Amino acid sequence: MLWQCYASDMSTPFLTHFSGSLVADLMAQDLLDVKTGHHAEVVSYLAAYLHKNRAGRSLLSTVEAGLITCGDVEEFYAEQQTHKGIVETLKYGR
Repeated sequence: MLWQCYASDMSTPFLTHFSGSLVADLMAQDLLDVKTGHHAEVVSYLAAYLHKNRAGRSLLSTVEAGLITCGDVEEFYAEQQTHKGIVETLKYGR
């Protein structure tokens, strides 16, 4: 699996929790389709991607790039304003 290439890049508990909440919210709003049974892999991949690629980029663009490159994501419906609202809600609290 593609996410395994990041296994050596340890993510922080914060990024793992953030990624899990984000993936769940995107799926609940039908903005993200994940291969059946691969939810945990997408969360792990995204957390590792955010950890490795965070420097010099906005959180929103890094999240979008991570989801687009994840092999376990079947479809990511990129509507940036909607994603921005979800990311900011998770970033600053509900």
